[in-house]
Amino acid sequence: MNTHLVRSFGMLGMLPSCVVAVALGAAACGSRSASSGDGGDVSSDRITSEGGRIDGSIDASEAVSLTIDPPMSVLHVTDRTVMQLQTLTAHAHTLDGRDVVVTASWSLDRADVLTVDAAGTATTTNTSGGDVVVTATYGALSATAQVRVILEFGVTLPGTPPGTAALFPPGTMPTVDATRTPAWLYPSSETIFPQNVYKVLFQWRPSGNDRFRVNFDSDRLHLALYTDGVHATCAMAGTGLSCFEPDLDVWRFIAGTNPHAAVQVTVDAARSTAPGAYYRSAPITLGFSRGPVPGAIYYWSTTARGVRRATVGDSAPTNFLTPTEASGNCVACHTLSRRGNRMGADVGGNNLWIVEVSPAFPPPRLVTNYMGANIPSFWSTFSFDETRVITAARGVLTLRNEASGAPINTIPTGTGQFGTQPDWSPDGTLVAFARSTSNRDRGVATARIAVIDSMAGDTWGAARALVGTGVAGDTNQFPSFSWDSRWIAYTHSTGNGENDNTTDLWLVARDGTGSRALSRANTIVNGQPVTTATIEDSMSTWAPSGVPDDYAWVAFTSNRDYGGVLSSASSYGRHKQLWVAAIDLTMAPTGGDPSYPAFRIPFTELTEDTHRPFWAEDRVSPAPDAGVDAGTDASSAEAGTPDAACLPMNADCSSGLCCTGLTCWDNGSGMFTCQVLPP
Repeated sequence: MNTHLVRSFGMLGMLPSCVVAVALGAAACGSRSASSGDGGDVSSDRITSEGGRIDGSIDASEAVSLTIDPPMSVLHVTDRTVMQLQTLTAHAHTLDGRDVVVTASWSLDRADVLTVDAAGTATTTNTSGGDVVVTATYGALSATAQVRVILEFGVTLPGTPPGTAALFPPGTMPTVDATRTPAWLYPSSETIFPQNVYKVLFQWRPSGNDRFRVNFDSDRLHLALYTDGVHATCAMAGTGLSCFEPDLDVWRFIAGTNPHAAVQVTVDAARSTAPGAYYRSAPITLGFSRGPVPGAIYYWSTTARGVRRATVGDSAPTNFLTPTEASGNCVACHTLSRRGNRMGADVGGNNLWIVEVSPAFPPPRLVTNYMGANIPSFWSTFSFDETRVITAARGVLTLRNEASGAPINTIPTGTGQFGTQPDWSPDGTLVAFARSTSNRDRGVATARIAVIDSMAGDTWGAARALVGTGVAGDTNQFPSFSWDSRWIAYTHSTGNGENDNTTDLWLVARDGTGSRALSRANTIVNGQPVTTATIEDSMSTWAPSGVPDDYAWVAFTSNRDYGGVLSSASSYGRHKQLWVAAIDLTMAPTGGDPSYPAFRIPFTELTEDTHRPFWAEDRVSPAPDAGVDAGTDASSAEAGTPDAACLPMNADCSSGLCCTGLTCWDNGSGMFTCQVLPP
């Protein structure tokens, strides 16, 4: 496995030899089994420190520690229709050495893998495998045990001809023949996927074969998928590919079993007309996040002449603000507030519209002019509390009231310097922008990335350059702050950055240190390194929130090939599409490349050209509040929700709003709680 993945995923397969919870300084690790008592406090069985069983009882107040027997167990699921069971027993221990089986309360941390009943019987769900921590609670004491569920079975995909599995007899080895060996095209090895992106179109060269077994292997999974490799999209492309796309159940087997871990993937190939031998591809390694990536992506579709939206798990986009919803006007450059309640867009030719993001359709128009006059705007950005918006037009950055569009002041960009493409940090302290001596708003050759301090009372500090030399061949544009406000993704090119094939993605710390290219995201395409001079990676934005122990995500547009489906040889041709790359921010301070190879966002239509995928919290589909509540949350103001009704630290915020100074974060397992925004 590549060391890049080893550093990220850590050591796999390491289980503790015993898991013990201790109270009052006493510890024990039992491996005995005994029958459960009745009543929770009292058991008719007890074991002396010498191991002999005697009659007696125990009161909960006498117990000083608790253990679970067995402390570690492994369940093998070899038939997806047959659940496996493990009986767990709680043992209470006293200072005088007694060991008594007690009736405890049971819970676990992964309900997608196991269930546990009141008697301590754990049962596999057969939807995902993996490691589960089971907790027993008895009075004030608790203990944990670990159960590993290993999935190891085969699945014949719908439409696969009978007899396909028989072409790969158990216990046989693949034949070596370079002319018959299948070869992977997509995804690239070491791509990281979120848990909630499952419509991944696996693509490979079949090398004259017509029956396949795709193998997914890790310490928790041994899954064989049998297929004939026929898929309508790949057939339409006409590039001779074999493909398969997992459904949600199969994706849960693969990704749900390996959160923040890796699987090795190979494809075995055989010929139905010449059974007796099969051929194995080189392996690729794929990784997965701990939890789902939140939010919706709003992107500019030149095909639709407006903004469309979808969540990363959706199968297709929907129109949000296209000419149909904008009185026939073309909609271009757009921005979402981080909390996802507002969109600012260039409508009808560099005029600002602010619309409400809500299930209402078309989206309600909040600002379309100021005092009867259009508001000039090529680009915009919102403050985190959504009360202010900055517009960029002809090199001038203007702070405005979000509710009316009224100008408040002009942001100082420096003597003889112009600013465009602003982005306001989630913590509200900085605004980043592209700065140059040109008042253009696109194609700003020699631009630098600059920042300016945003201070109380709508005042500003002095603008300062972070990266860039300001000379020909060094153009830096489209800054975007990460969800924790610590990092800025931006684009670098040797041209002017406007439809510029030399454009690629870079990263810099908010203080200007550690600038570097995101080389793996930029250059690994179809498993091979390519030069960025041909694929134009541009207009990156970050997923709206994250957690310290999971990946961050950057969405961007690119002209790169999508396996063999989108390429110069495909009937679909090549189109500028939306891509996402995982970023390991724990690696960013080291100065190395924290990025991984990118994957194509599945919801993008194959025949459309796309730009500027802006990622924000999803306010159209039901979703948790993910913003800091400042007095009265903007999304709840219309309903009159006061700050007094807000949720405190660590509260479940999946259906409510966090109090001032707190943010609703996904902890990586799908649970949202109110936390302090990371500094």
